[in-house]
Amino acid sequence: MRLNITEPSLFFDTGSMNVTLVVITILEKPYVMMRYGKNYTGNNRFYGFCVDVLRLVARDVGFDYILDLVPDRKYGAKDPLTGQWNGMVEQLMKYKADLAVGSMTITYARESVIDFTKPFMNLGISILFKVPSTPSTKLFSFMNPLAFDVWLYVLAAYFCVSITIHAMAKISPKERSNFNRSSKYFVKYMDKFTLRNSFWFAVGTLMQQSSNLKPRAISVRIVSAIWWFFSLIIIASYTANLAAFLTVERMTTPIENAEDLSSQTEISYGTLESGSTMTFFRDSLIETYRKMWRNMENKKKHSTFTSTYEEGIKRVKESNYAFLMESTMLDYVVQRDCNLTQIGGLLDTKATITVLKQFFAKFSLPKFLVSDNFERIQIIVIHVTTAVGYGIATPKGSPWRDKISLAILELQEKGDIQMLYDKWWKNVGETCFPRSNTKQSKANALGFDNIGKYFITLPCYRR
Repeated sequence: MRLNITEPSLFFDTGSMNVTLVVITILEKPYVMMRYGKNYTGNNRFYGFCVDVLRLVARDVGFDYILDLVPDRKYGAKDPLTGQWNGMVEQLMKYKADLAVGSMTITYARESVIDFTKPFMNLGISILFKVPSTPSTKLFSFMNPLAFDVWLYVLAAYFCVSITIHAMAKISPKERSNFNRSSKYFVKYMDKFTLRNSFWFAVGTLMQQSSNLKPRAISVRIVSAIWWFFSLIIIASYTANLAAFLTVERMTTPIENAEDLSSQTEISYGTLESGSTMTFFRDSLIETYRKMWRNMENKKKHSTFTSTYEEGIKRVKESNYAFLMESTMLDYVVQRDCNLTQIGGLLDTKATITVLKQFFAKFSLPKFLVSDNFERIQIIVIHVTTAVGYGIATPKGSPWRDKISLAILELQEKGDIQMLYDKWWKNVGETCFPRSNTKQSKANALGFDNIGKYFITLPCYRR
């Protein structure tokens, strides 16, 4: 048994498969995790999704391996100033390791200096944010179905209509007298629409209640009919909107997508330092993502970038922070913590399609070419973009790349990788229960917090 990297002349020797490869990795749930204790040594210290994939690949290809952590705990990114690489990429470039296994994204920059196998998992970039808390019920929240200015307009209309009815009743002679055909005399009536009664008549109509006051003059009846119709519309609108406020738990997120995130300053955001997500924003051609990168770069380094995923997730929970991370890791976190959620879809897929549109517009391609084939091109772009994922990295020109790629394809066709995904992502004992059932049960019954505020109107009727 020999280490493949100890002798460069044996590096490309694939005649004998009795070889032990040096494999570097990085700790990241649920891909690679470590057991701590005296009973665990060597490769037995590590467990997780990528460790299981590596075990199956090693079995099918036919090699042993020594698994160890990368010294600087970084995946690998190129310094734009010095041009030097760090992390697992640096270790492979210097032939200090044969393979790099973990949640390492296949990117153009990385593949220009090292090799990758076929991806064993597809992914994208999305936004991790905390679930907004349910707003507390306020004392006068029953007024929320109508805006404050609408309440003022209704109150002003009530005063105006009441005064108008009183004035017209005073002016109109039919409200004070009427011709009696049997006696052939005008009969005088007591003025019922006093100022006080006019206000009572208007408020009774607004509350959909009848009144003993009956207008006789046509002018008063017309004003009353208009007020009845207005009251009908207001009450119907208020009732419909109140039902929505009481039966639906409203939880609005301050951001819905990357555009919202880039156009605000209250919520800080960042990525994993020296990762593919950081490189994506740094090298992006999309103005939205370039704006986000400038914002992240201008702020203090420790307030935007994180050294580990755990640090970013913790920052999301404890502060007003959005973490830009890879979708597979995000799915794992969201399924285990119901206080966290995903915002929007995948950023990189949309970005590629936008670049195509800008390309078409810039080079003025024929309209018939764009209109006839753009939908097909979109499908191709989405397929290519979502095909990017995690792969096993090797030094440039390593013969192990093709052998491991074939093994990965075979594992995917047999469904072994999907079984491993279900094992680590969909473990029922670790996933949290969705809140949908809880919300529905709360919507069925109204508590005192919902209707208790209406009791404050009762003392108003005491004399």
